[in-house]
Amino acid sequence: LPRSHPVRRALSSVRLAGARSTAWDATPRALAAIALAADLALADREAEAALLAVPMVSWREARDRDPGPGGAPLIRLGPDGAPAFQFDAAGRPVPVVLEINRLLGADTDPWGAADWWLGANAWLAGVPAALLGDVDDRVLVLAARAELAVD
Repeated sequence: LPRSHPVRRALSSVRLAGARSTAWDATPRALAAIALAADLALADREAEAALLAVPMVSWREARDRDPGPGGAPLIRLGPDGAPAFQFDAAGRPVPVVLEINRLLGADTDPWGAADWWLGANAWLAGVPAALLGDVDDRVLVLAARAELAVD
């Protein structure tokens, strides 16, 4: 493997419990676990990059638009701010978005909530954020509740 390959980097820095040498001498099962961990880390970085690639509202704008303490949470991601789909044309938070964000726990798991809104949803046959205004709000809420029932 080339030195830049994630598995090679992981193997060069990992020592298995009880091993006297580097992970290069590890069992095939341990090597497979390390490779899987590297693949998952890469997948996490790619998923995060995809979520951060959507149109965003700056932190300051999101703070000014946030309903505040006691209100439903807005999703805030990375250094750029909050995904813009959460706001209507006048810049106000969309009520159904706030309701679903509360259901999905966006205040404690913003990445998970963003993934639900911005990922393909088989139940809705589309991306929930793209369906705002085209699908009845009650259907979106039911889809979010269905997601919670699956977990």
